[in-house]
Amino acid sequence: MSLKRKVHDFVCHTGRYPNKKLGQNFLIDANILPKIVSEAGVESVDLVVEIGAGLGFLTSEIVQIAEKTVAIEVDSYLCDTLHEQFSKIPNFTLIEEDVLQLNLSNLFLDYDRKNVKIIGNLPYYASTPIMWKLLEYNQHIGSCLLMFQKEVARRIVASPGSKDYGALSIGIDYYAKAEIVLHLSPNQFYPVPKVSSSLVKLTLRPQPKVLVKDEVLFFQLIRSAFQFRRKMLRNAIGNGCVSLDMKQMDRVFTTLKIDSDRRGETLYISEFAEIANTFTEITN
Repeated sequence: MSLKRKVHDFVCHTGRYPNKKLGQNFLIDANILPKIVSEAGVESVDLVVEIGAGLGFLTSEIVQIAEKTVAIEVDSYLCDTLHEQFSKIPNFTLIEEDVLQLNLSNLFLDYDRKNVKIIGNLPYYASTPIMWKLLEYNQHIGSCLLMFQKEVARRIVASPGSKDYGALSIGIDYYAKAEIVLHLSPNQFYPVPKVSSSLVKLTLRPQPKVLVKDEVLFFQLIRSAFQFRRKMLRNAIGNGCVSLDMKQMDRVFTTLKIDSDRRGETLYISEFAEIANTFTEITN
């Protein structure tokens, strides 16, 4: 039976259509499921946490390989179906909860971070908040394979100088190495969304990519540079970081030999780190 037919059967049986408020779009291309598990690098020693397990199509692939599978699903109707399918499978756990409200720490006990893998077909409206939450657990998670709207995925992996490069690109790079591993068309989902999707693999760094002495200042500088991305770097920082002494910031630019007329989109993460660290040294 096709996956699309299974979705239709679920609707007929429960009278429950995919919930737009929860951003439900079920992946119905069966050929993609083993590819997702392969791209996630799932092995027999792994703990896999699946966010948004839906009707269990991908879950069925994961439980065949992973040592332990934890499915997180907020929709009680879907949880009933998941329980029927997988409750008798050893080392399977179902959590009916919004992942943004969960303390995930207890899930990772007894597992080395390299064996903790997250897979998620995320609702687009919550994809970025969920991603940031997962990055907070970089000491416990090895990698994440997450579904995003294609435009968001491009921003996540963008390089300096490109039109998609911005605060999101640098923020992700600080915590993880990001790469797009698969593009999906709207027709591979039901209901058919209005946008294309991309699978992004985040390999979390045990330590941030750059050493910064003041993370608050570091991210404040980045946000300012891209909030006013049409402005030159000095003016953007001056507009965004109103509490900073710009005479001292000018000393920073001079010390680092960074042209303050550059635009933020041309700076690498290492340069933002140097600016933040040098400013901290000068003012302390």
